[in-house]
Amino acid sequence: MNRLQELAGIINESQLNEGIVDLSDAQVDLLMDKTKFATKPGSSPGVFTVYDLSRPKGAASFGDDMASQKVGFLYTPESKYKAYKFESDDENAVKKVMAIKEIAPAAPKAAPKQTSDVASLTKMIQSNTSLMNKLKTVNSGQEVTETIAFILNNINPKATGVNKSKLKSIIDQRFQ
Repeated sequence: MNRLQELAGIINESQLNEGIVDLSDAQVDLLMDKTKFATKPGSSPGVFTVYDLSRPKGAASFGDDMASQKVGFLYTPESKYKAYKFESDDENAVKKVMAIKEIAPAAPKAAPKQTSDVASLTKMIQSNTSLMNKLKTVNSGQEVTETIAFILNNINPKATGVNKSKLKSIIDQRFQ
């Protein structure tokens, strides 16, 4: 039957997805990690060209010395095309991205229902692509500490009923 479909020009799902990898959040973080990969905005919103920084640079046309490092395309939810996908013909780049599945932390437990203030703040932050991408660049202990301190210093100082042990527990779970 598959041979008949090929002859008839019908393309099955696996053929359509050849060279395209579904991404977890950890894999997206890996591709956005400026120490391993570089990303540059592509031709449409939410599409990024991905460069593997472990490859040597070379001089290419139009002054793009990173062309020899180009390994594929990252599609973010804003692409409205292939959200959370990495498209590449580079077998080694795909292996690097796929390997992160083995070491990625378990998905966090579902968060409890948020209050309306927090829900609207969450929605506003998540819809701000620039802010979300910038948050993904926070990748060292010092940067995490500074970011959390900034947030805590900008929350209403008159907030009451803050459970410090619960906050500590959230931090302990996130950064084991």
